[in-house]
Amino acid sequence: MKICLVTEFFSTRAGGVRGGVEARAFQVAKFLAPKHEVTVLTSRERGQPKREEVEGFEVRRVGREREYAQKWDLGGRLGFLEGGRRVWERFEVVDGYSFVAYPLAWELHRKLGIPAVATYHDVWLGEWV
Repeated sequence: MKICLVTEFFSTRAGGVRGGVEARAFQVAKFLAPKHEVTVLTSRERGQPKREEVEGFEVRRVGREREYAQKWDLGGRLGFLEGGRRVWERFEVVDGYSFVAYPLAWELHRKLGIPAVATYHDVWLGEWV
């Protein structure tokens, strides 16, 4: 099965994971990769390649380069969403990993006619909300 995991940020560097959403996306992708074709669709931080293979799955970074941000950064978030809308690969299921990723996962669901999943995590914006 061709699976797309959509998360705003995703690090493949040792010690680069900064939160639970990234950690969970990494572990799910790693777990599914031996039996499925997994692509993590994420934004591109400065210095990161647009594509790379990690632990048997593909990481595809879209939008303009940006810095990591937990809140605000409207321009960076809109760039991520717009870049992701240009993806036309034929996935069979898409899973959105945060409130920023949900609209893109929904767009891929509608555009490709595939099932969509929304994984909801705790949200930290200086305090738990």
